[in-house]
Amino acid sequence: MGDQQKLPPGSASYSSESLLPPPKAALLLGIRSSTLANWRCAGKGPAYCRIGRRIAYRFSDLQAFIVGGRVCTDAAEDRELAILEAELYRFDLELSKLESWDDVPHSVLSHYFTLKDDVSKRRAARGGGVS
Repeated sequence: MGDQQKLPPGSASYSSESLLPPPKAALLLGIRSSTLANWRCAGKGPAYCRIGRRIAYRFSDLQAFIVGGRVCTDAAEDRELAILEAELYRFDLELSKLESWDDVPHSVLSHYFTLKDDVSKRRAARGGGVS
């Protein structure tokens, strides 16, 4: 494992909308930049943005690409679902205390509804129905 590449400094602080150049994106994925370029040409790999002649990758697209390729055991999937359900429960609890959602930032509501949808899909996939 000595040949594993380390994440770029500060990668933990990337926002979901951060744009990364191909070398940093490749480093995050643990592949060579040339592999990433080949994937782009073949229409494979993570989504990317073309800004003029420049190529960039959204951090959120790289995360989605990684998650999409994950293989989970049932136990790991169960733990993940339990964590997401707990987060959704906390959201529901806090939002139920509000008289109106008008002052809740759009990003918070977007995260809430994405989380709710994800939990529903995972429950359905596990045969647990939807909430």
